[in-house]
Amino acid sequence: MKISNIILDFLKNFCIGGTIIGLYSLVIKYISPVFAGHMSGSLPLVFSYVVASTYFIYGYEKAQKTAMVGFRGGFFWLSYAFIIFIMLKYEQNIILTFCMALSVFVLMNYLLYMYYKHNNLLKDKLPKMNKYIKLSRYSK
Repeated sequence: MKISNIILDFLKNFCIGGTIIGLYSLVIKYISPVFAGHMSGSLPLVFSYVVASTYFIYGYEKAQKTAMVGFRGGFFWLSYAFIIFIMLKYEQNIILTFCMALSVFVLMNYLLYMYYKHNNLLKDKLPKMNKYIKLSRYSK
């Protein structure tokens, strides 16, 4: 694995992610923050990208496991969004709101990590990469 390939893959993904954040920023400023909030909660852009990339790199079985982990992670995201919604509904300080939501989110992820570690679920051997499908001309 060459460093140049890693850098090119990073730059490609950085541009894709930056474009999406830029589009959300424009929607917030010029169209509607409510619409941007709906899009960020209902459009599965990141999830779809991660599952598709996993499929093309490792194959069907690993993509299926990744999708299940993403499904579980969605509940953590929902708790984060719900805490922010409730605290803002009762007009709490914005910094306190995000700190509280982030603290609960980190705690939930830590507890899940400890559960996985205790049950030896973290030692998932990666299957061989799917050599027949290329994501881009820079992939090998």
